Amino acid sequence: MSPTLLEAAQGFGNAKNKLLNVAFAGRPDVRFGFFRSNFSNDGGPLELAYALTVHKAQGSEFGTVFVVVPRECRLLTRELLYTALTRARQHLVLLVEGHDASFLYDLTRPERSEVARRNSNLFAPGIRHEADGVPYAEHLIHRTTAGELVRSKSELVIANHLHAKGLQYHYERPLDGTIVAGKLRPDFSFVTDAGDVILWEHLGMLDRADYRQSWDWKRDWYANNGYNEGQNLFTTSEGPGLDMRSVTEVAERVSKAMR
Repeated sequence: MSPTLLEAAQGFGNAKNKLLNVAFAGRPDVRFGFFRSNFSNDGGPLELAYALTVHKAQGSEFGTVFVVVPRECRLLTRELLYTALTRARQHLVLLVEGHDASFLYDLTRPERSEVARRNSNLFAPGIRHEADGVPYAEHLIHRTTAGELVRSKSELVIANHLHAKGLQYHYERPLDGTIVAGKLRPDFSFVTDAGDVILWEHLGMLDRADYRQSWDWKRDWYANNGYNEGQNLFTTSEGPGLDMRSVTEVAERVSKAMR
């Protein structure tokens, strides 16, 4: 790869025998040398590169674009990412922080869309209806450290604990049945390097008969589709309160299952 210089790098030139040698601060062992004959009206051996924010790059196009995608950035929306990905005319290179790029799936969630949160109708509270939207999205009221919305304070605690441990997860990601038809949204799902899926369900209202009945059905559906408790399906529950020791234990079991 050819040497690269950053904008505003300070250099020192030494011209001798029609050869210009330039050394830049921070790279004293590298010399950039050029003859006058290297340059013509058609161009030369130097090509300018620009370091721009996505906002500054709006409306512009470049032949090759390197997009740096941080793992955590509250300002990152799916519209912003779309703008970044569409600036390249020929080559696009994604530099994604971390070893797992699956966190980009989170940007498909409605709450990560800046446009979807806007309402330009002054006389009606809701003007957008998604055919396959998140059910009961109005209950997503607790914001995690990573900036996503969850339904309960217990899920908030679990999500923040997973985030602190560095475990990549998906919240309520749709899961289609591969053996028994249907679709569920497990509270937390994880994807191993081999592509296997691990589930974590938090059972917050087992004191209610209808909730227990619903969970019994979901557990059977999971089992019929290859998800068994203690192997690739884990659960936590709560009585009067949430036991953090149980959360820590299950998180450790999930971490081991991910290896």
